Amino acid sequence: MKSAIVIITGIILILLSTPAHAVAFGASPATLTFDIGKGDSLEKTTTVSTNSPTYLGVTFSISDEIKDFITISPTSGLKTKLNEPLEITIKAKSSFFEELGSHTGTITFMTAPAGDTGSGTGSAIANGVAVKITINVGSVANSEKVTGELLHTEPKGMNLSTALVVMTIVLIALAALLFITKPKCKAKK
Repeated sequence: MKSAIVIITGIILILLSTPAHAVAFGASPATLTFDIGKGDSLEKTTTVSTNSPTYLGVTFSISDEIKDFITISPTSGLKTKLNEPLEITIKAKSSFFEELGSHTGTITFMTAPAGDTGSGTGSAIANGVAVKITINVGSVANSEKVTGELLHTEPKGMNLSTALVVMTIVLIALAALLFITKPKCKAKK
């Protein structure tokens, strides 16, 4: 009985002597909203960071609700560690034929060991964080677009079908005006 207690005590001491390190992992901001018109795009950034003293690899997945709208860069070589946050560019883009409305989903970032996890008997546990994404597609008055460092505001315009109707009416009016003002030719006898 004494030897069993000594063995159990020894195992507990070995387990307690193994250092444990809780790794925090997060993204900021954790919510992004994109207000874009049909055929428009907009880029925003989120920063993924950790308190891990060693590099952690980062992977991501985009939920089905928004995967046709979203691209992320960079896409490879993603890693972060303490005091070296990872900046991720998220681009939302809609087509000219996209239905107006709001689309919501998430981009989930996950950690994975990026190399040797060091000596010890512990295991690497993946952490994850979700960034909530909302994409509002439609005619948004004064929608903001970021192109490089340039930020400008565009006024609300007419949609494609209205523009085609206006152009058709103008062309018919011009043709009628030309027909009416065309000099008449006199026939020779």
